[in-house]
Amino acid sequence: MNLLYTPFSLDRCIVPLIDRRTSRSSRYQRSKLSNANMPTKKSNLAAYKNISPDSGFPVVIHPHFNPNIKDHVPDEPLRKEITPPEDRAFFADPEKKALFSVAKAVDLTESIGTVLDGVQLSQLDEKQLDELAALVNERGVVFFRDQDLTTEQQVKLFEHYG
Repeated sequence: MNLLYTPFSLDRCIVPLIDRRTSRSSRYQRSKLSNANMPTKKSNLAAYKNISPDSGFPVVIHPHFNPNIKDHVPDEPLRKEITPPEDRAFFADPEKKALFSVAKAVDLTESIGTVLDGVQLSQLDEKQLDELAALVNERGVVFFRDQDLTTEQQVKLFEHYG
Protein backbone atom coordinates (compact mmCIF):
# COMPACT_ATOMS: atom_id res chain seq x y z
CA MET A 1 0.00 0.00 0.00
CA ASN A 2 1.54 3.27 -1.13
CA LEU A 3 0.65 6.69 0.21
CA LEU A 4 -0.09 9.32 -2.36
CA TYR A 5 0.17 12.99 -1.43
CA THR A 6 -1.83 15.34 -3.59
CA PRO A 7 -1.23 19.04 -4.16
CA PHE A 8 -4.70 19.67 -2.70
CA SER A 9 -4.45 21.59 0.56
CA LEU A 10 -6.81 23.26 2.99
CA ASP A 11 -5.24 25.87 5.20
CA ARG A 12 -1.73 24.64 4.25
CA CYS A 13 -2.38 21.02 5.26
CA ILE A 14 -1.44 18.28 2.81
CA VAL A 15 -4.10 15.59 2.60
CA PRO A 16 -2.78 12.00 2.22
CA LEU A 17 -4.78 9.47 0.20
CA ILE A 18 -4.34 5.72 0.23
CA ASP A 19 -3.42 4.57 -3.26
CA ARG A 20 -4.79 1.24 -4.33
CA ARG A 21 -3.81 0.59 -7.89
CA THR A 22 -6.88 -1.47 -8.66
CA SER A 23 -9.36 0.66 -6.77
CA ARG A 24 -11.71 2.89 -8.72
CA SER A 25 -12.38 5.10 -5.71
CA SER A 26 -8.75 6.28 -5.52
CA ARG A 27 -8.78 7.22 -9.21
CA TYR A 28 -12.08 9.03 -8.65
CA GLN A 29 -10.61 10.84 -5.66
CA ARG A 30 -7.51 11.85 -7.60
CA SER A 31 -9.62 13.24 -10.43
CA LYS A 32 -11.83 15.15 -7.97
CA LEU A 33 -8.79 16.68 -6.30
CA SER A 34 -7.12 17.95 -9.44
CA ASN A 35 -6.11 21.60 -9.62
CA ALA A 36 -9.14 22.49 -11.73
CA ASN A 37 -11.47 21.43 -8.92
CA MET A 38 -9.67 23.10 -6.01
CA PRO A 39 -11.98 25.02 -3.69
CA THR A 40 -11.70 28.77 -3.66
CA LYS A 41 -10.96 30.90 -0.65
CA LYS A 42 -13.76 32.74 1.13
CA SER A 43 -12.53 36.08 -0.14
CA ASN A 44 -13.00 34.91 -3.73
CA LEU A 45 -16.62 33.83 -3.33
CA ALA A 46 -19.32 36.15 -4.68
CA ALA A 47 -21.31 35.91 -1.47
CA TYR A 48 -18.43 37.50 0.47
CA LYS A 49 -17.59 40.31 -1.99
CA ASN A 50 -19.81 42.90 -0.25
CA ILE A 51 -18.90 41.92 3.33
CA SER A 52 -16.47 44.11 5.24
CA PRO A 53 -13.53 42.02 6.52
CA ASP A 54 -13.24 44.27 9.57
CA SER A 55 -16.83 44.27 10.85
CA GLY A 56 -18.38 41.30 9.03
CA PHE A 57 -21.36 43.43 7.98
CA PRO A 58 -22.45 44.26 4.41
CA VAL A 59 -20.79 47.29 2.84
CA VAL A 60 -23.31 47.66 0.02
CA ILE A 61 -26.93 48.64 0.69
CA HIS A 62 -29.54 46.18 -0.53
CA PRO A 63 -31.07 47.29 -3.88
CA HIS A 64 -34.60 47.30 -2.38
CA PHE A 65 -33.62 49.19 0.79
CA ASN A 66 -36.08 51.97 1.60
CA PRO A 67 -34.68 54.61 3.99
CA ASN A 68 -38.22 55.83 4.75
CA ILE A 69 -38.95 52.60 6.65
CA LYS A 70 -36.20 53.30 9.19
CA ASP A 71 -37.61 56.77 9.92
CA HIS A 72 -41.30 55.75 9.89
CA VAL A 73 -43.48 57.07 12.70
CA PRO A 74 -46.91 55.41 13.06
CA ASP A 75 -50.01 57.59 12.66
CA GLU A 76 -51.52 56.44 15.96
CA PRO A 77 -49.74 57.24 19.20
CA LEU A 78 -48.47 54.28 21.21
CA ARG A 79 -51.10 52.81 23.50
CA LYS A 80 -50.96 53.66 27.16
CA GLU A 81 -49.94 50.76 29.36
CA ILE A 82 -52.88 49.13 31.08
CA THR A 83 -52.47 48.30 34.75
CA PRO A 84 -55.26 46.22 36.28
CA PRO A 85 -56.77 47.36 39.56
CA GLU A 86 -55.17 45.88 42.64
CA ASP A 87 -56.78 42.72 43.96
CA ARG A 88 -59.16 43.51 46.83
CA ALA A 89 -57.83 40.49 48.75
CA PHE A 90 -54.65 42.46 49.50
CA PHE A 91 -56.68 44.84 51.68
CA ALA A 92 -58.22 42.05 53.78
CA ASP A 93 -57.38 40.74 57.25
CA PRO A 94 -55.65 37.34 56.74
CA GLU A 95 -57.67 35.81 59.58
CA LYS A 96 -60.99 37.05 58.07
CA LYS A 97 -62.52 37.81 61.50
CA ALA A 98 -65.14 40.22 60.14
CA LEU A 99 -66.41 37.74 57.51
CA PHE A 100 -66.48 34.74 59.86
CA SER A 101 -68.37 36.79 62.47
CA VAL A 102 -71.44 36.81 60.16
CA ALA A 103 -70.95 33.54 58.26
CA LYS A 104 -70.12 29.93 59.04
CA ALA A 105 -67.48 28.42 56.72
CA VAL A 106 -67.63 24.72 55.84
CA ASP A 107 -64.68 23.39 53.81
CA LEU A 108 -65.72 20.82 51.20
CA THR A 109 -62.24 19.29 50.78
CA GLU A 110 -58.85 19.91 52.33
CA SER A 111 -57.59 22.07 49.50
CA ILE A 112 -60.50 23.50 47.49
CA GLY A 113 -64.11 24.53 47.97
CA THR A 114 -65.92 26.26 50.84
CA VAL A 115 -69.61 26.80 51.60
CA LEU A 116 -70.54 29.99 53.47
CA ASP A 117 -73.76 29.42 55.44
CA GLY A 118 -75.94 32.11 57.00
CA VAL A 119 -74.69 35.05 54.95
CA GLN A 120 -76.39 37.42 52.53
CA LEU A 121 -73.95 39.02 50.10
CA SER A 122 -76.13 42.12 49.92
CA GLN A 123 -75.53 42.71 53.66
CA LEU A 124 -71.71 42.57 53.63
CA ASP A 125 -69.68 45.77 54.15
CA GLU A 126 -66.44 46.64 52.29
CA LYS A 127 -64.14 45.03 54.85
CA GLN A 128 -66.12 41.76 54.72
CA LEU A 129 -66.14 41.84 50.89
CA ASP A 130 -62.34 42.22 50.89
CA GLU A 131 -62.06 39.23 53.25
CA LEU A 132 -64.39 37.29 50.94
CA ALA A 133 -61.97 38.00 48.05
CA ALA A 134 -59.11 36.66 50.19
CA LEU A 135 -61.14 33.51 50.96
CA VAL A 136 -61.85 32.95 47.24
CA ASN A 137 -58.10 33.34 46.50
CA GLU A 138 -57.24 30.77 49.16
CA ARG A 139 -59.97 28.18 48.53
CA GLY A 140 -60.56 28.58 44.76
CA VAL A 141 -64.35 28.06 44.97
CA VAL A 142 -66.80 29.54 47.47
CA PHE A 143 -70.53 28.69 47.42
CA PHE A 144 -73.36 30.91 48.71
CA ARG A 145 -76.82 29.44 49.05
CA ASP A 146 -80.23 31.19 49.12
CA GLN A 147 -79.14 34.68 48.07
CA ASP A 148 -81.68 37.48 47.58
CA LEU A 149 -79.62 39.71 45.27
CA THR A 150 -81.33 41.94 42.73
CA THR A 151 -79.60 42.85 39.48
CA GLU A 152 -78.62 46.28 40.85
CA GLN A 153 -77.13 44.68 43.98
CA GLN A 154 -75.13 42.23 41.86
CA VAL A 155 -73.73 45.14 39.81
CA LYS A 156 -72.81 47.00 43.02
CA LEU A 157 -71.15 43.87 44.43
CA PHE A 158 -69.01 43.25 41.35
CA GLU A 159 -68.10 46.93 40.95
CA HIS A 160 -66.45 46.64 44.37
CA TYR A 161 -64.06 44.04 42.93
CA GLY A 162 -63.38 46.05 39.78
